[in-house]
Amino acid sequence: MAAETYDALAKVLRELPDRFGPAVFSDRRRVVSVLSDRVPEARREIKVLGSAIDDGVFDALSGARPEQIALEIDRLAARIETNLGIRSDIALPVVRACAHGLGRGPLPSEYGSGASHHAPSAVPQSGPEGTWIGSGPMAGGPVSGPHSAPIPRHQPDGSWVGVSAPAGAPAGAQYGAPPPHYGAHASQYPPQPAGWPSSGPDMAPAGPYPYPGAPPAQAAGKGGWVKWLLIGIGAIVAVLVVLYIIGSVSPPPEPAPTPTPTPTPKPSPQPPGPTPSPRVEGQDGPVTKPEREAGTPTPTPTPAPTPPGPTSTTAWAEENANFGVSPQRTLQSNVGSPTPTTIPVGRVLSTQALYNEIQKGTDFLLVDVLEGAHPQTIIKARYIPYGGRAGNFNDLVQQQLVSDLAGLVGGKGMNYPIVFFCQGVRCWESYNAVLRAYEAGYRNLYWYRGGLASWRAAGYPMQPLR
Repeated sequence: MAAETYDALAKVLRELPDRFGPAVFSDRRRVVSVLSDRVPEARREIKVLGSAIDDGVFDALSGARPEQIALEIDRLAARIETNLGIRSDIALPVVRACAHGLGRGPLPSEYGSGASHHAPSAVPQSGPEGTWIGSGPMAGGPVSGPHSAPIPRHQPDGSWVGVSAPAGAPAGAQYGAPPPHYGAHASQYPPQPAGWPSSGPDMAPAGPYPYPGAPPAQAAGKGGWVKWLLIGIGAIVAVLVVLYIIGSVSPPPEPAPTPTPTPTPKPSPQPPGPTPSPRVEGQDGPVTKPEREAGTPTPTPTPAPTPPGPTSTTAWAEENANFGVSPQRTLQSNVGSPTPTTIPVGRVLSTQALYNEIQKGTDFLLVDVLEGAHPQTIIKARYIPYGGRAGNFNDLVQQQLVSDLAGLVGGKGMNYPIVFFCQGVRCWESYNAVLRAYEAGYRNLYWYRGGLASWRAAGYPMQPLR
């Protein structure tokens, strides 16, 4: 792929924040759509860039310290190579294009030809972690007012919008204090008469780092991944050995003692006596039940009718299916895969149990976190489409979820019951939402694993999504 094509991708990325706001790089579908329209000949590179968005490349570039951005681009390109099996001559220019889109580096073609396996890139500057709304003029755009946008409702995890200062300055000398809000942009690169300078009194000595002020760091060796692979295998072997030792020294469980049956004493025979007669009105004596006349049949009690509908043990749409998946306390990124049958920080709720609580009028919060268009949801449910995204517990999704749950729960406290659901037993979004709510401090949490599929199969009432 010619360098001009990567430059074209970088230039389009650089225009996106001015057109769609500072949170645009969290919208994978929009970024890929615009790039496909503007640079149709780079279909393979656009696909790699979309995977880089899912892998958190923009988030990592925004969060790196100024003096480490060069190494960060090198590390991210190597990670894309390992995780996606992409060649270095594709992964590295794609990451450089991402850095340029954030305003943190020059065009990919201006990095020079003497770079190492993953050449360092420009130094980023990111806002303080945990800020939702960006402010200040976009770098390179018109200074018309602050940019402010909440997190998108149907986007992948978080947003990554950053700023940069000239790469030709000493490390950290021209970056100033971090911007007060996430997504704020610092000044653009100073105008250059003909590209980036390659010589001059302010430039660093010739070497593998194409930018002045880049921190010296050892170039990634060809066998670096082999070293980390061996370290990982050694750690796994050590854990297995420890588990084996613990299992071999633990005493076997003692069998529970079998209780000795207590013999039942036989009743002593009673001497025959007169059969008591039924009491007649006006006579004294004990009240006895009159004997039934011979030949009169004993009436059989009629059982009460059972109300229609499924029992509490009825399973709908595989809601009790066991796929052999172990529960986990970390957020799952592959949200469309089979789920475990239990969750470590909450309780699993069946379809019939949820229906019974709704019928009884129990006071609780029911939250639909299925991201994507669906016309109907469970009756009385509230919709938080981003609540089950992957990521981490310190990202922007977590902060927005904390804010929205606080508004829905009101002053009812952290023990107020909350039920999360999504599509069904092959959807992790509600599982992730329970973990995020637990991290936010809520303790009375329920996971409705069957979700919309089981509720619809049971024929229970639904309402339009709003």
